[in-house]
Amino acid sequence: MTEALQKFAPILDPLQLNHPGVDVAVVTLLGSLCPVTLAHVQGFMEARRLLKGEDDSLRPTQLEQFQEVVGFIALNPDEYVVPKVHGKGQCCLDFAGRKHCVELAICDHNWLALEEFEGCSLSRVRAKWPGPRFTH
Repeated sequence: MTEALQKFAPILDPLQLNHPGVDVAVVTLLGSLCPVTLAHVQGFMEARRLLKGEDDSLRPTQLEQFQEVVGFIALNPDEYVVPKVHGKGQCCLDFAGRKHCVELAICDHNWLALEEFEGCSLSRVRAKWPGPRFTH
């Protein structure tokens, strides 16, 4: 989690300092991600674009607009993934391998981070940056 706080600091520190009360969306994904694909990351990018209102022509009219978006990815445990994948007659990456692949997939996105389980990081983010209003 410390990694996520460090990764988000360049985005959230200025908001904390200069724009208290700003709205920040928190988008999360829990999945097996065996393996993570470009489509998983593109889904986050599309959500961010829509939530920030970067393309009004495709944005639902009733959708709340946010000034910033951060995202977290949580991985299902091996106890869930291995039987699921092996039941289909396929091989799978273990948790460490899947985690490494996700880290590589999101390394260029300073607003995306891994978390231990879905939703567990939000309280720490709110504690570190009490000024912005985070909506999950």
